[in-house]
Amino acid sequence: MKRSNLQHSILQPRNELKQYVRRILITHGDDNTDEIMPIVPTGFAYLTYSRYPVMFSYNERNISTDDKYYLVGQLEHEKPAFSIKGKFFHVGLELYPLVPFYAFGITGEKLTDTGLISNPLYELVGRDTIDRVEKQDSAEIVAEKLQLILVELLRKPPLQFLLEKCLEEIYASRGNIPVNELAERLDISERSLRRQFKEYVGIGIKKYEKTIQFNSVFETISNGNHEEIYRMALEHGFYDHAHFINFFTELLGTSPQKFINNPDDFLLTYLSNAKQKIE
Repeated sequence: MKRSNLQHSILQPRNELKQYVRRILITHGDDNTDEIMPIVPTGFAYLTYSRYPVMFSYNERNISTDDKYYLVGQLEHEKPAFSIKGKFFHVGLELYPLVPFYAFGITGEKLTDTGLISNPLYELVGRDTIDRVEKQDSAEIVAEKLQLILVELLRKPPLQFLLEKCLEEIYASRGNIPVNELAERLDISERSLRRQFKEYVGIGIKKYEKTIQFNSVFETISNGNHEEIYRMALEHGFYDHAHFINFFTELLGTSPQKFINNPDDFLLTYLSNAKQKIE
């Protein structure tokens, strides 16, 4: 398998943003970069900065853009990817699902399977604010400036949505909690919970839980232990090996066996919780 020319790193957010930002993802490559980088569901939203022009593919659609900023929500039907030829420099704040609404007033449904790029973001936050990032800035400086922009947008404490508690319960159970039990714990009807979750997070609660279940299992992929992977899959809601293999293949386009034999550095970094630091 061709070795990737891309370098992937993870930074931790500022202390005051830890309830809003899960982590900071950094990817960069030099002039010789020529590859396709898949984008798969993670259960989180993203505020990102790309220094160089990029080509997105959304299923059958290709979008080429010079825009530098993106606000991206959940993936439900689309399977996008970056087509990268030449230099690539990408810094993304991985946001908890309600943060696009808190910071930008945009519900998750409006961001599902798509994203807002520069012009809408300029209108939302102001050109003077978002143009602070300069071309010569290092990845660490870009990450710091993006965080400062988010701090300003979150100056007013957000309302404490019932959905925050819902998400906490989902994360604590690694996605393995029945919707009716969630509704009972939150003292809300199951129908209302499903409706509010879909509106503000952007996808149905069951699909979201399945994404969190999968990502919990994915943390064991890098060790290549097949038995451990399948044991974890059964523990986290996949009722048999075939069910997990089918879900894995649908999501990533390859089987667990083939992925283990030819691991993708990007997916291993971005779908795991490895606490890597940029050098």
